[in-house]
Amino acid sequence: MSSCLPTDAEALGSRLRELREEMALTQELFAAQLGVTDRTLRNWEAGTRPVPSDVMQEMVRLGVDVVYLLLGSRADHLDVNDSLLKKVVAWVDGPWQEMRKQPMTDSERMRWILRFYLKALRLGPAAFENASAEREAKRRA
Repeated sequence: MSSCLPTDAEALGSRLRELREEMALTQELFAAQLGVTDRTLRNWEAGTRPVPSDVMQEMVRLGVDVVYLLLGSRADHLDVNDSLLKKVVAWVDGPWQEMRKQPMTDSERMRWILRFYLKALRLGPAAFENASAEREAKRRA
């Protein structure tokens, strides 16, 4: 049964297309900048395939507003701290994934990365790193 409302993947694909067009890039050029085929990009824009998190990181590097891409809310005021983002991604992929004890979809993974990244910005990178180290120590004990 088909829904009248767009799914998360469809909405994300629509926003991805919108952001690409705002950057005045063709699918072929944007795909090349991301290191994927234009067919892959078309699948993402159609909402038929999830966008992998490593590609999201590349999008950040290219200046794509991934907060808008994921949540549908503009984050013009948000400056991305690449170093902190990499630490958050590593934590979500490592200790957080192990603690969850169940696989995450790419969409869930991106939401957790965004949640933890925004929390780390609020608390400060040191607070996030300390909390991550404490959780890791508890996990190993």
